[in-house]
Formats: sequence, C-alpha cells, structure tokens
Amino acid sequence: MQKNIFSLSLLFALLVFLPVSGRAAQLSPVVLEVLAAPIHPVQGSDGEYHLVYEIQLTNVSPIPWQVEQLKALGNGKVLLELTGAALKSRMGPLSGRGGSAELGPNQTAIAWLHLKVPSKKDLPEKVLHQLVLRGGEKTLEMAGPEVLVSPEPALAISAPLKGEKWIAGDGCCDSIRHVRALLPIDGRFYSAQRFAIDWEKLDAGDKIYSGDPKNPENYFCYGQDVLAVANGVVTAMLDGLPNQVPGKLPDGMDLAKADGNHVILLIAPGHYALYAHLKPGSIRVKIGDRVQAGQVIAQVGNSGNTSEPHLHFHLMDGPSPLASDGLPYVLKSFDLLGKAGSTAEFDKAAAEGTSLAIQTEKGRPSHQDQLPLDLSLVRFP
Repeated sequence: MQKNIFSLSLLFALLVFLPVSGRAAQLSPVVLEVLAAPIHPVQGSDGEYHLVYEIQLTNVSPIPWQVEQLKALGNGKVLLELTGAALKSRMGPLSGRGGSAELGPNQTAIAWLHLKVPSKKDLPEKVLHQLVLRGGEKTLEMAGPEVLVSPEPALAISAPLKGEKWIAGDGCCDSIRHVRALLPIDGRFYSAQRFAIDWEKLDAGDKIYSGDPKNPENYFCYGQDVLAVANGVVTAMLDGLPNQVPGKLPDGMDLAKADGNHVILLIAPGHYALYAHLKPGSIRVKIGDRVQAGQVIAQVGNSGNTSEPHLHFHLMDGPSPLASDGLPYVLKSFDLLGKAGSTAEFDKAAAEGTSLAIQTEKGRPSHQDQLPLDLSLVRFP
C-alpha cells in the first residue's frame, strides 16, 4: 500500500508558493514562544507603564527567513512596531547584544521587547504578536502567540539603601547587561535579572569614586548599609568571599560564586529579593532569620562577578539567583533628583574618575509606588 507521507522540507517548499492569506490554517516556518508569560506591568519613574519580556523565534524550515517586521498589538492598537535597524537592535543570537533579524535554517534567536503605555487604563488584557517574514522573493505574514497581561500590580517594597545620590545602573527597561541576561539553566531559559538594578553612589561632585580606582574603599557606595526591603525570612546567604580588584570582571568566575557574598529574602509568596556583591564579613543575618523592613542586613561591597563596588538588587519568582525569572517591583517612596545621559557616559565616568553629567529633574521630585528607571539619580528616605 502506498503511504502518503509529506516531509517537513516538502511542506515548506509548498508553503512559499501558497497564497499568504485566505486560509484558516497556515504552516509556520518560524515558531514564536514567549519565554515568561504572563506579562507583568510596572509603572516607571516616567509615569508610564512598562511591559518587558522576551520572544524566542525558531526557524524550523530548511531555508533562511528575514524578519521584516515585528508588531505587538493590544486593545486594538499597535503597542510596538519594529522594523529595520530598530528590529535588528532588539533581535539576534542568545548573546543578548542583538544585531541580526535573519534566521538561518534551524536557527534560534531572541527578540527583547519593551512595550509601554501612558497610563494604567491603557494596559491591554492581552498582547498579540505579528510577524512579516521574507524568504527569497516570497513574503509571509503570520500571527504569533497571544499572551495575557497580569492584572496583579507589581509588589511595593521599601528602598534597599538609604541616603541621597544613588544612581540606578543598568536598570529597566532598555539597557542590555541585566535586561538581556538570558541564561540556559537546567534545560530551560531564565531571565532572573530582567528588572535588576546596580546601585552606585555619587558624591557632591557627581563622581563615583575618589583616589585610586583599584581600591574598593574609595568608591562612595562601598560600606554603605544595605536594608531589608520588606518583612521576610532569610532563605540563603553566603559570606567570606574576598572583594575583587575594581577595573574589570574577574576571569574564570565559578557560577556558584557569581553573586559574591549575598543574601536572599523571601518577602512575599513567590517573591524573593537578592542582594549581591556584599562586603566581606558584613552580613548580619543567617538562614532562617526573620527580618523587618528597614533592618540593616549587610553592607555594599565588591565580591563575586563584579568590576566595581555596587549593590546588585532584584526580585525573582524562585529561591535561586539564576534559575528564576525576574519580577517587577515598585519602591514605596523616593525622590527623583535627575538622570544620567547614557550608559556610555556612566562607564566613562567610572573608568576615568570624572564627574557624571546629570540632567536635573524638573517638577516634583517625590515619587511613590514606581520603579526608578535606568540611570535615574534618586534620594531614598
């Protein structure tokens, strides 16, 4: 008996000669998957609501496809439309740097998406994704996954530090080092640092340190008290690792020691707070301790996978600092003093010991229940 068997290659060969529209089902040469649904919105210090997530694109066909356009739609509106250079900057191999909108045969890429709407009432209940693909001379339009937007507000917490002139390094939502730090762990992808911030402190002259940059104690954030952001329980801690010499990331860092001396607190169901790169010998809590919001639990240091002293802080949905997904949060209260111009300017000031140019905030500085966005300069109560 003759068996009617179609190979995947034959089906895709037929696909490019079939009409784009006018049929109920469509074979997809590219498969789209949202890595961490549902999407959690968070209000930033700009007053807008932000949605930050990743889409995995896999070419399952034997021919290359160029992604010409990627759209995200909600409430009948286009929330994000990426083409050309803007699309290339947000799509590419798993390195997180972007740079290519082409998918070779059997190749996988990631698109890092950042959607924002002006107010809470503008948040959609769900987001639909659409692609325009080009393979050779043929163009294909396809619908991607439809994902729900979580109705739950971001968790409100207290500040992890106190005092003024703290700058939010590599924060939400378009920086690369944290937001795109996607890691393959235990058979799946995690993005624990999606909403992470590296907090550093400026002096009155807007410098990051004074004196020898190789000495961690010369950085104005070094040794500052680190505070519990909520009532909670210590679920993990590590102390005793040495400070790194500032100036570059250490070579051959063990994954288990990447966070350096650190503390993890369970502060709400499914919400864990990570404090990383702490000063050796400064941790004041142990596993199982109950802490109160505002309690001093350690001091800022330079241990682990770090190139200069800072407090790395983020919330995540599990107890592992790497094998978890990052969660948004808002700070109950802070004053927004201004903002640095770019990560490049920040890096230059850190490398050369020069003053960082800050654009002073206009209007009311007081903010409640918002997330300080990337390069925000803030004062904590």
